[in-house]
Amino acid sequence: MVTLNLYHDRDDWPQRRAFIVEELRKAKPGLIALQEVLQEVLQAPGLRNQAVELAEALGHRYVFVSQDAQRLPRRHGNAILSRH
Repeated sequence: MVTLNLYHDRDDWPQRRAFIVEELRKAKPGLIALQEVLQEVLQAPGLRNQAVELAEALGHRYVFVSQDAQRLPRRHGNAILSRH
């Protein structure tokens, strides 16, 4: 099991995403808990739900939960990814 705070889209997310995927592939965790996950952002085209991006890159299933209202342009939440 791995837990990771994504720090949403701060500090060059594309570069951090590539590093995170590489390290998680090496570690091969069965479960990954993510905090500060950012869902689609209306002001930033191309930024998808980070949990979806990571799950697809790793071949995992995911569940994303946010307490933010769906109408908000930025929604933060937590996610669990599983390869099982």
